[in-house]
Parts: sequence; C-alpha cells; structure tokens
Amino acid sequence: MHITCLLVKLTEGKKGETIIMNKKITNLIILTMLLSPLACQETGESDISSSESDEASATFPTELAVASPFDVTDESITESTPFRTATLPAFTSRYAWATWRINVILNTTNPVLCTFDPELFLEQEDNASCFGPTINYEGHPDAIDPTDPSEANGELPPGDLGLWSETDSETGLPCSAAQLNARMNGVTYKSMAALSGLASMICTMNTNGISMPSSASEDLTTEMNALGITDTTFTSAVISHEVNGSGDDQYSYEMELEYSPGGAGPYLIRVQLDHIPGASSKDYVGRLSYLVNNSSAGGNCPSTDVTDNGSLLYERTRIDEMNVEVRQGEFCEHDSDGLVDGQVDPQDQYSSANPTGWGNNFSVLIANYNPLNMEGNFSYAWQAGPDDANSRLFNVTISNSGEEGKAFYGYGDTIDQTSGSVEGFICSWVGPNADQTVQDYAQYQEVNYDSSSGAFSTVDANIVYAPTNSCNYKADADDDGVAEGIFVYDTDNDNDLTDEDPTLDVTADLFEAVDTDSDGNINTIAETIEAEGFTLPVAPANF
Repeated sequence: MHITCLLVKLTEGKKGETIIMNKKITNLIILTMLLSPLACQETGESDISSSESDEASATFPTELAVASPFDVTDESITESTPFRTATLPAFTSRYAWATWRINVILNTTNPVLCTFDPELFLEQEDNASCFGPTINYEGHPDAIDPTDPSEANGELPPGDLGLWSETDSETGLPCSAAQLNARMNGVTYKSMAALSGLASMICTMNTNGISMPSSASEDLTTEMNALGITDTTFTSAVISHEVNGSGDDQYSYEMELEYSPGGAGPYLIRVQLDHIPGASSKDYVGRLSYLVNNSSAGGNCPSTDVTDNGSLLYERTRIDEMNVEVRQGEFCEHDSDGLVDGQVDPQDQYSSANPTGWGNNFSVLIANYNPLNMEGNFSYAWQAGPDDANSRLFNVTISNSGEEGKAFYGYGDTIDQTSGSVEGFICSWVGPNADQTVQDYAQYQEVNYDSSSGAFSTVDANIVYAPTNSCNYKADADDDGVAEGIFVYDTDNDNDLTDEDPTLDVTADLFEAVDTDSDGNINTIAETIEAEGFTLPVAPANF
C-alpha cells in the first residue's frame, strides 16, 4: 500500500478506537493528503498502485533523506526555492518533505511526476551570518606589544569565531540551528537530487510497464532521456539485481548524466546506489555515492576545476530508527574519484604528490535518529582544508519528539581522525601569537521548537568569550587598579569599533568541563556533554 494510504488508514483506527499520533506524523499525513489527493483512491483513476508501492519499498530506501534536524520549511520560502511547490503547507520539516517527494516519484504511474531537478547537485554548504564573522580588532593583548598597531591591530578572518551572536540576523534562528542548516545545505540538496534521480528510474519503469530485473540488469537510458528534463542528457541509467555473497537480494542503481544549465557546463554527474532490503520495508541497509564535476574559486586546489564527492551509508532496523554516515569532500581537478570501498576517503588529501585529493571543505555527519520526528543524536564535523590541525564540530541531541534540542559547538581531531566528539574550544585561532590551545570548553545553545509558528527559539546559551588565547580579557593587565583600555573588538558585528568599551573585563561564559560523577575529578568536555543527554552516534557498518 502507498505510504499515504497506509498513514491515513492508521489514523482511521478500527471499531471506533481513537488513535493518538505524534504531531509531526500527523503533519506528514496532512502534507501527503494535500499534495496527492488521489493517493488513496483504489480505482483505475489513481496514479498510484499498491503493487508498485510494495515493489518500490522492497527495492529502494524509502523514507531516507539527509537534513538538519533544525531545517523547517515555512511560508516565506519562494516558489523558486528547490523543494517548494504551490501546495506545500507551512512548517514542514525538510526531512519529511524530501522523503514524501521521493515516495511520490517511486509510486506514481504519471510520467509528469517522474522528473527531478539536477540543479540540486550544484548546491554548496555555507556559514550562517552569525557564525564566525570577519571581526576587526585593535590593541590585542596577546601581541608582543599591544600598543603597536602593526602587531596588535588587525582582522580575524571568517569561519574561526564560532557562534558569535545568539540569533542569526538573516534567518531569525538560534545561531546553532542556522549554522547547522547552512553547513548541511550542500549534502542535503545533493543527496535529495541523487535519491530522487534514482527514484525516477523506478518511476520510468512503472510508466513504461517494465518489471524490476531479477538476477539481471535493465538499461533505462532511453527511457530516462524521454523524460525531457531540461538541459539534461543521460549517458547511462541501469538497474541491476543479484543475490550477493551473503545470500541477500542486492539492488544496484547506476546513473550518469550531463547537466548544462543555460549553456554552462556540462557538469558530469555520476550516482551509484547499492541497496539490500531486509524482512520488511522498514528494515534495510545500503550505500549511496555521487560524483559531481564542478568549479570552485579560491581554496587549496591549484585550479578552479573540482569534483564534489559524496557518500551516504545507511541502516534502518525498524520504523523509528535510522543510522547514517554521510561524507562529502571537494577534490581537486575534474573526474577525481575519492571513493574507497564506496565511501569518500578523508585520508585522500591534496598535495603536490597527490594532485587529485580533497583540498576544500570535507565534512562527516554521523547520526542515529528517529526518521518520524528527528529525535536522536547528530555529530557533524567539517574541515576547510587538509592542513588544518582540527575539525570544527557540532554535537546535537534532539528530544521530546523533536521539540527540544541541545547543540554543542567546538573543535575535535582532524577530519580523518575524529571520533565525532567535541574535544574542546579554541578561542584564538589566528589572532596575534595564537597558540590554538584546545581548552575544556564548548559553546552551548539549548533551543525549543514552536509548532504553531514553525520557529526555533533559544532557551539557554553559553557562547560569549574574548578572542584571546585565554578566552578572557582583563582590562587592568598589570593589576595597578587602572584599566589600560587597550583592546577593542567588534562584539556586536556591526563593523564599528567606536561603540566598544575597552575598559570592561570579559570573562568567558562558555559550557565548561565539570565533575559530572562527583568523584573529585574534572571530566573531559566530551564526557560533560554526554552528561547533558548527548550520546555519540555510531556509524553503520560498511559492506
């Protein structure tokens, strides 16, 4: 049965019983009914048949997507925004929308609904405006001579200051939510493009009356080109089935296309999926990967030609449990394959001896969560270049059916070595005489979600510090009772230092390591974060 019909029938109950469902599941039901009013018809007029739905559930990872737990669509999103449709109601989670859209493609027999948007493959990650802004300073106390402008005055570059403002001015979100959404933007849209593109292959089979192959392959290149997706030419589209060495059914999808929007490109795009179903449609494992030839200005690669490599390892053991590991990196030169055993390799780093390794923006997401409401634990790490000594990290725990969240930001081991734990905080990454000492701090923000407004708000926050090696600033540096007043920096990010007061001490207000078990010893910052309810997520096993 199609997912829409199944959810609606669940709400009907039996023999007059009242069924109370999680509000986010209810929102998903309303969404599916609004967008597909024909979905539950059981007549020949319906675009969706139960047999096709059953086949799709057995051969494809239904209800799988990649999205930040803080990413919610709302009425302010314009029609031109990817994912947006005229009938999309407000305050729908990005995850729920993406999984619903993929299910529509999988289950329809209407070729108009088989298409997807290759433009999503070109989306990139970014930083929120509240995170790590460019900050001017004067009289930095860590300079050898704080009174010498050539040493003590300067600018802190973007991306290094963490959560600088409690609220993001552009989105109105708590900074932790805005930043995680912005950093995950690229992998969210690319994975959506990959999954919906592969779902289009099943859709094409449905609309052409082609059966899923059994111990064989089906070439769908001609049928995919017949969809007429704008600026897109498919050079290969194949679905295969085999019984693998473990005796399991394994469905493999391979798609290659060239995308030339407005005469640009062409962008070569390759997608691969290996999917192993379990005993039910809510029980499966698999591995997705994509390669996108792109261009990038600046960074660590010697030319603008780069390749975005991504991989998604997934495991679903029951209806309310999803485990994923998502890796994405920007590799130098075109056609650079960064995969090892089907996953993007963080150790394949750019150097003069390895000119096709990753040079920019490698990220790793590991998450264990309930796909029905995003409740669970998320670790997201990223690193701007292979020469950085640390990765930047979010540890996030979502509770109360997705209504409450705690976010911890800090630094960890390099991206190829990190366990996913925040290991501390660096207050001065590139200031004068910065020693990049990782201290037993993290930035912390607790947020609540208001389903009536679709907005997240801050409940509590510990994010304030001085951009110095000690994280503090003492105006009376020589303890003579007189505040020298030499250090000013742009605390409110308004590009104006004249409104700053250099005579005020700054004592760090950060989340700090404490004795969580009362044994007289201070725990690590990672242990202190776990005491707040976060559990380090575990990646699925590769196969």
